[in-house]
Amino acid sequence: MPIRIRWIQGKFLGLGLMIIGFCGLFQVIYILIAQYVFLIGSLFAVILIPIGATIGLILAAVIIFESIADVERRRKIKSQFRKKSGKERKFFSFPITKPLLLCFMSFTLIYVLSFFICSISLNSFQSFIIAENISTISVIFIAYFIERNWAKIKR
Repeated sequence: MPIRIRWIQGKFLGLGLMIIGFCGLFQVIYILIAQYVFLIGSLFAVILIPIGATIGLILAAVIIFESIADVERRRKIKSQFRKKSGKERKFFSFPITKPLLLCFMSFTLIYVLSFFICSISLNSFQSFIIAENISTISVIFIAYFIERNWAKIKR
């Protein structure tokens, strides 16, 4: 049975707000790059598209967070009496680090590839919109793939 985290109650409210904040900050960086490097000045491309991309990144990060929490819960139940290795770095021991890094790295890789492929035949405005949409949808698909195959969660 998959673990369902109640994001509004208890200790997960802070983690949820941190996920929202980091995803918003990540999109602000892309907005700045779009405005000053690619010279995109349209409000549609600079405000509305990144809001949708932020919501998609939040969804993907939450899905990955829940699947990682479920895997760790199952691992803890199976190996209750084993010694702890303690080899994990403190940076990765914080709960939202792994989901955000997975989302941001895959988003950036897919964004750069799709932007440069689209910029061959389209202008920078259209390339930015297409690259944002393709990378957001791909990150959501990657999150569902991680949930289905790595965490083996069936809803």
